[in-house]
Amino acid sequence: MVRVPALSVLVALVFLSGCLQATDPLDLGADSGLLGNLGGAPGETVTSVFPGEYDFEGRYSRVLEAGTLDILPGERIVVPSALDGADILMGVHRPKTDEPVPVLLFASPYFGFIGGTNDVTHRLGAFGNLVENFVPHGYAVVGLAIRGTGGAGGCNDLMGPEETADLDQAVTWLGTQDWSNGNIAMTGVSYDGSTPWAVASTGNPHLKTIIPISGVPDMYGLMYRNGTSESRGPVVLNALYYGGNIVAGTATPTQMAERVVCPEAMKGIGWSVYTGLTGAHDPEGFWKERDRKPDVMANYKGSVFSVQGLQDWNVDPSQVVPWVDELERSGIRTKQLLGQWAHAWPDSIGEKGERAEDFRADHNEILLRWLDQELKGKVVDTGAPVQVRDNLGRWRNEAHYPPHDTAWTTLHLTPDGLEETASGEKSVLLRPAVQEGWFPYPPEETGEWIDLSYGPVADDLLVVGLPKVHVAVTPLGPGSSMAAYLYERDADGQLTRLGWTSMNLAFADGGTERKEVVAGETIVAKMEVQPMDGVVRAGNELVLRVWVYADADRLPSLPPSPVLLELGHDLGSVLKLPSVERGAEVYFEVPVPEE
Repeated sequence: MVRVPALSVLVALVFLSGCLQATDPLDLGADSGLLGNLGGAPGETVTSVFPGEYDFEGRYSRVLEAGTLDILPGERIVVPSALDGADILMGVHRPKTDEPVPVLLFASPYFGFIGGTNDVTHRLGAFGNLVENFVPHGYAVVGLAIRGTGGAGGCNDLMGPEETADLDQAVTWLGTQDWSNGNIAMTGVSYDGSTPWAVASTGNPHLKTIIPISGVPDMYGLMYRNGTSESRGPVVLNALYYGGNIVAGTATPTQMAERVVCPEAMKGIGWSVYTGLTGAHDPEGFWKERDRKPDVMANYKGSVFSVQGLQDWNVDPSQVVPWVDELERSGIRTKQLLGQWAHAWPDSIGEKGERAEDFRADHNEILLRWLDQELKGKVVDTGAPVQVRDNLGRWRNEAHYPPHDTAWTTLHLTPDGLEETASGEKSVLLRPAVQEGWFPYPPEETGEWIDLSYGPVADDLLVVGLPKVHVAVTPLGPGSSMAAYLYERDADGQLTRLGWTSMNLAFADGGTERKEVVAGETIVAKMEVQPMDGVVRAGNELVLRVWVYADADRLPSLPPSPVLLELGHDLGSVLKLPSVERGAEVYFEVPVPEE
């Protein structure tokens, strides 16, 4: 256990270049914790960490003060789908109270997945953690097995319109029960974290807030971004969910038989192969139906608390950054928590007790405050609008993300490196290379990539958001893919990866429209680096590595042809670098176990 003090005077601890420094004493109120300033909003002060004794036992974080209400036995609820009468299956966990309560909904395909025996009334894992933390505080916590999974009826259509319709119906049912106050929130991670976006796209008036954690609002944008298919894109992802739930341990024999002949399953597998080969949207609209973004922007009236790992290679951070900021600009209340973790809850601990360096022991405390505000209408401190951790391990507060005071620097790709002005002329031959490994590391064979450097930088350079890498290339065949990494290189030559991107040259302008590549015709591939928050420290260099993309995570275009990378020439090969300057006052420490 570790305690964050609530004192009338507290010296705020902050990180600056990896060192602890002290700021002036701050006069804190009784409900305040460790305060900090807000990046991008000079003079504003926010709560960085709420005061109290944080519990580091168990797999997930806990709220600071346990609730006082008893948890009633779980109820297994079956509601017939308005589509076809298939079972919508829910497990409802309510507090013992006569007062109507708001609802926190956790909808998942993993109740009983691939022969499992768990059902929606079991208080296990992440779902059980929600029950234990929030039901005693006056929330009903509900688990829902999505269509065609676990013990639910119907065919799974993998984030499709039928799944969305069932979820929308379930939210309405939950919002109209006598024991409900009508206000619903949804949360979850990965597929579970994608279901909140689905219901938000419908504009259901009962859905007041969503807390998606590494969720997927746009399946095409995840699987086939820039026309480059993930290795799991063709067949694998679709077959996993369709096939895995045929043998779900909680499904009846009739349900298993129904799942074998699901027409949507075959359609999804077919279009995944089509798009895997072409990179393009299908002509029938399968992927368009699974893009929530336009309908969320048009229909949703609630709020968004987005949680995302910037090192998540399973659900890319570009799924929500900078889109959540666009939602904020449209008038939706938003909050963001952006760590350097991979594909996980921000407060999860591994089975062997391992804990990520950026583990947030205060996650459920923050979530409780957010729910109290959004579902109960309480006036409560919910902390900074954005908290983000950079690659050096420093947490800071921001008013927006990407920051609205971002400055852009254009660096030209020249024969001499990354320069502020275009100079010289050179064509560099880059050939395809294939290697083993899950992550798309550049090929190790000498000569199969080019490194271009900038610096050494005089001061720390904090790169934020989505840098743009535009490369003028002349393909020597009918197709190819490009990729780029950003690194920090220290005086010893050690490289630290900061960001990455890739693109099928048939999608050189971005978007979803394919334009065939013509051998010998120079084009500019306009790549955007995945969202990052990385520092090139004073005295070190920024390195851009470019190569022809062919590796084991994203699939190469077919056939993968060599290209000439055009340096100088003033043809458009540039790196556009977004950066901000931040002082010590915006950084803070998170609760960690006492040694």
